[in-house]
Amino acid sequence: MNFKLQTDYALRTLIYLGHAAGQASVQEVADAYGISRDHLFKVVQHLVRLGYVLSRPGRSGGIRLAQDAARINCGVVVAAFEGRNGLLPCVADENYCVLQPGCLLRGVLVKAENAMYAELERYTLADLVRATRAEGRPGMYQLLIRGRSISPAAAVAADEGTLPGDAAAATAAPGLRSGETD
Repeated sequence: MNFKLQTDYALRTLIYLGHAAGQASVQEVADAYGISRDHLFKVVQHLVRLGYVLSRPGRSGGIRLAQDAARINCGVVVAAFEGRNGLLPCVADENYCVLQPGCLLRGVLVKAENAMYAELERYTLADLVRATRAEGRPGMYQLLIRGRSISPAAAVAADEGTLPGDAAAATAAPGLRSGETD
């Protein structure tokens, strides 16, 4: 299963903003990832409508997270962009397929989709951007995009494994396990 391009850009934008811990321009994010500014702008508009990002127009404007990174659930973000429509049409509508009611594939696909969302829902944006030095891995403390370092505004807080605004939630949230990639 491939996520929509909008979902990919939404997650990347949130990671960028969470790591930067401040305001950035849409152009800055687009340049960092080497993606279309116009396409990213549409994704950012959707993130604004969903309440994840605040946008400030004008010369000194930009975008930033609208809420603490520990409150932004990855599974909820993905569902907002992908929808929970099922891996195949029969998942959402059991009467879609002529093989029903005896098809075992539908049940397998329902379980697979539920498992994917359950795993995504275990993580918040704070989990994706916090330093994971206790696990011997740098996490997003040293965010490199195309070989260029992106420095966080809150490097000291990230070094301590917390994010500004909700240190307790960032510490209590599940982190990446050894062997997983960022």
